[in-house]
Amino acid sequence: WDSNWRFGIDGGGRWGTCHLDMNIAGDPGGYARSHDVYGGAFAALHLDWELPMGGWTFLAGVRGEWSFTFMDLLPGQTTNLHDINVLLTVGVRW
Repeated sequence: WDSNWRFGIDGGGRWGTCHLDMNIAGDPGGYARSHDVYGGAFAALHLDWELPMGGWTFLAGVRGEWSFTFMDLLPGQTTNLHDINVLLTVGVRW
């Protein structure tokens, strides 16, 4: 019954492409599309608990992540995003 706690931090960057499809009311064409290559950064903390149970191990954990994505999908408007994500983990390993 010797349980183990594990914690850590990590971070990094992201790079990708995105597009925005718009149906514009009052426009005869009625359609517009905007495209951008975006970048971002993230930082995360995690805490995990392990409990050996003979031939297998019970696992539980939580991870919190903050990320910032900067992009220019609409000219003249800020379309940057701040995200907060939480991941819960429960499982067994044998």
